[in-house]
Amino acid sequence: MKYNRFSHQNYLRLLSVGDIITIAIQIYLNKLKSYLSLSLIAHIWLIIPVYGWAKFLALSALISRLAFGELIGETTEKSLLGKQKINQRLGKFLFANFLLIATIIFVSFCLFLLTITILVIFLQASSRLLEPSVMDRFNKSLTFVAIISVLLVTFAILLIFLLLISLVYARFFIVDLPLAIEDNMSPCKALNRTWNLTNGFEFSVQWILAIAFLITLPIQIIDQIVIEIFDWSFAYFKYNNSFLEMSITIGLLFLNNAIIMPFWQAIKAVLYYDIRNRREGLGLGLNDSD
Repeated sequence: MKYNRFSHQNYLRLLSVGDIITIAIQIYLNKLKSYLSLSLIAHIWLIIPVYGWAKFLALSALISRLAFGELIGETTEKSLLGKQKINQRLGKFLFANFLLIATIIFVSFCLFLLTITILVIFLQASSRLLEPSVMDRFNKSLTFVAIISVLLVTFAILLIFLLLISLVYARFFIVDLPLAIEDNMSPCKALNRTWNLTNGFEFSVQWILAIAFLITLPIQIIDQIVIEIFDWSFAYFKYNNSFLEMSITIGLLFLNNAIIMPFWQAIKAVLYYDIRNRREGLGLGLNDSD
């Protein structure tokens, strides 16, 4: 699907996973300069605790809002007004992410306890099967199959645990979009709104996340290579300055994240657009009144 920044009529049909990734890439490249400057500013704000973190989250959401505006053909004036509105919601973005992190941790802990319980019960039952007195009744081939089966089932249980956590995260992937775009949206409402919007789209979101990760992987690999080169250079020239070395490492990581973050925010915007298009039709717009 070809991306046309001057018209959103091309988006009347529903988008596939490939469409979402492709359009996000095109928006990211078309607006790279402005999005990258916002991303760099957002990462600089991370240095300041609490307030700076809120600014980072707000600027991240602003990138998604601007990308969403590209999709529906909003004017620049409307986008600037949206920036003012987002700045008024700093506390909401911070609290929403606090609730999100707390929810993910709580669900992960509950799933972890459930997984451990299932594993303990399964391994206890398996240990009885794998006792020498029992294994002596079988030939070596059957013993090998039994051991492999136990290992495979254990691996499958752990894999299901990770899958369930990723499904929960997928349900909240676009939590900052309702706060950035919709009216009268509190942090709690934003989580509930996101949960309802993404119902039934969990696996699609996971596919999008997996593909996006693979797309950004080369940038992250290059960043790690550059960091290793700096580390090697410091060691080779026996230049012992841990503060400078740490500063370079953190700076490169920040730069890497600043380059990648607008792409993820563009993906969120296109995904949010597609889900709302599917559920609510195309009567979409950027609301700027509280």
